[in-house]
Amino acid sequence: MMYVALTLALALACVAATQFFYLMFMQKVSRQDRRRIEYLERELKRTRIELETTMHELEIAERQVSELGEEDDTWPEIIDG
Repeated sequence: MMYVALTLALALACVAATQFFYLMFMQKVSRQDRRRIEYLERELKRTRIELETTMHELEIAERQVSELGEEDDTWPEIIDG
């Protein structure tokens, strides 16, 4: 009977250790995920700013094109400009 109790105790200790290490692993993965999400949020913010800048530059270019008209000799000014 003593061997059965010892075997059962060791089995329970192994289960507890497995659960402990799995919990540690999941916490590490969670921290990595949080860091990745923070990085992606920073990149999203940077990309939005870049998009807004590009859209503003596009609006300016469209206004310049509409002001110059569609004459053939104005295209070199747009390309250089």
